Order: sequence, then structure tokens, then C-alpha cells
Amino acid sequence: MNSTVWVLTRAKLDGVLFRTKPSQDKKKTKTDNSCIIGYVNVTGEDGQTRVQKCYGVIKKFYLHFMYPPKKSTYKLTREKLSSFEEPWILCALCDWYDTLDVHSSTGLVQIQRNNYWEGCPLQNLATCYPTNIVYWPTTPFNPDDYDDKGKPIEGKTYDFKGDGIYSVIAHHEKL
Repeated sequence: MNSTVWVLTRAKLDGVLFRTKPSQDKKKTKTDNSCIIGYVNVTGEDGQTRVQKCYGVIKKFYLHFMYPPKKSTYKLTREKLSSFEEPWILCALCDWYDTLDVHSSTGLVQIQRNNYWEGCPLQNLATCYPTNIVYWPTTPFNPDDYDDKGKPIEGKTYDFKGDGIYSVIAHHEKL
């Protein structure tokens, strides 16, 4: 009997390749494909539901079939997946970030981690918009990280930890 859930390290959405953050770090590729923009329904304190744009860093992908597929899932490819009759969805488990404001001097969207979404961190990738995104620290260059000659001090280079306020740089964003 086949399983109904698979954990993936990469997936394509509308022809755009996405990787999990751990896979991205392990491969040490020059491009970062581990960030997504999603749209979720959020109910506010006033009881009104609205669509909110959210930004995520992908930790895992889950491919889920409604019930076990009749066909073999060995070496499952996108072409093979399209031939399945069973309904399926692809979800991303993410660390989520909320929009704070627009930076006054750069005009870039400012985001900060939203820990309230940890209770439901899955996002159906069918509701995401595939785009290249970069999270850049609001204050990217800390003078304490450089010596008197302006060279980076070893071990003090910037590494995305996920805490703090970041600017979002997107190649193309859905309006």
C-alpha cells in the first residue's frame, strides 16, 4: 500500500524551482530559492476576515494525496504526478513574516517574524506567487563587523537568522 504524504526538499511551482532552507544551505547554491510570498485569510480582532500578504522561508515541502494512489510513486516526477487521478496538494512548512511598513528612504517593504502563525505554518503552494525574493537586513552593514581597514572580521559576516527586521527585495511582485 502506498503512503499519502511525502516530504520533499525541492518543488517547482509554475516552472519556478523552490528549495527548502536546509537544502539551500547544504547545496550552497549561488541563488536562494527558499523564500515565497503567500496570501492567507486572516480574521482580525474585529471579526472581519481579510486577505493578508505574508512572506515565508521554506523549511519543508509536503506532497499529500487525498487517498493512497493506485499507481507506483517510486521516483515520482512532475510528469508522473500529472498522470495521477487522485487529488493532491503541495504545501510548504514555513517560518512566516508580517509586513511592518515601507522603509522611508529605500521604499522597500519591511518585515518581521510572526510567531503567532507557528500553530499553522503550512501554506498550499497553489495560493503562492512564484517569485525570486531576498530578505536583506534593514541595517545591512554593522561597523563592528569590520576592522580599521574596512575588511570583514572573520566569523562576523552576516548570516540570516530570521530574527529582527528585514527588507524584502522581490524580482517581480503580484499587485
